[in-house]
Amino acid sequence: DEMFKSDHEEVKDIISDMVADRTKVTYRNANITFLMWIYDGDTYKSRLLREEYIKEMDEAETKKEQRNGSKKWLDGIQCEDDCPILLRNLTFKIFSRYLTKQKESSSGRYLSKSTYGSIQSSICHLY
Repeated sequence: DEMFKSDHEEVKDIISDMVADRTKVTYRNANITFLMWIYDGDTYKSRLLREEYIKEMDEAETKKEQRNGSKKWLDGIQCEDDCPILLRNLTFKIFSRYLTKQKESSSGRYLSKSTYGSIQSSICHLY
């Protein structure tokens, strides 16, 4: 429907302007970490990641290439079909499991409340 498409584009523009450029970079970096957690873990890989993304990550020779590939995917999102994560399959249970794994690497302590809030916001930004 042409009217819906027009409304959708307008909403995308409004939402895009709601998030500062610096915050978008923070969200992208947090989402790269989330993507790598899904990819490296195998438990959710086939359920949550697009086949094309998995293939590209499999072909990357280093973690840096994987992170750069993930950045490219995230920067190219124009609609849900462009997202490397199959958002319809992402459940609260999976996201909660991810959050519980996010701790300070040196001490194993939980991160700050604002850091967890930022991680949550970054995922919401994908939608």
